Amino acid sequence: MFKYRFHKSVLLLALIFGFSPAYADFDTHGQAQITYPSGVNKAVDFSFAFKPLDGQQYFFAGPYKMATQDVPQHYAMAILLTKEEHLWVQEFGQGYFEELSYQLGDYLIEAKKSPDRDVRGHYTLYINGNAQLFDRRTIQILVEFEEDVISNVRFQEQ
Repeated sequence: MFKYRFHKSVLLLALIFGFSPAYADFDTHGQAQITYPSGVNKAVDFSFAFKPLDGQQYFFAGPYKMATQDVPQHYAMAILLTKEEHLWVQEFGQGYFEELSYQLGDYLIEAKKSPDRDVRGHYTLYINGNAQLFDRRTIQILVEFEEDVISNVRFQEQ
């Protein structure tokens, strides 16, 4: 009997205060530091969030937003090797760059020149210090989500 009243009270409070267990809000800060061929450094904010706005639930990826009921399974960002010597990521700006350091919550994603490596573009990619050679024209940064967190970040070849 007591359990029934308790659950009924919790449900009533949830309805009054607009709580919905289907929504798993989160907001993970992300900032990229880009180094251009000229040597100029630029900071770019690119965070991920899932939260309500004006009574609707939204998924945010950087400046972009999409109304949705559920957190997506993943978000992919393509890293393109251009002219065999520079990189480009659409989410991080208009121009080509030489190096990238992107802190996304607990994950540090990096792209660094490795002149001693005999691979296309001479780049090594890192996630939290774990290296992967970049030997194709395109690779994806795959950001995976579960409920209210980023569950994993990994590289995926195309």
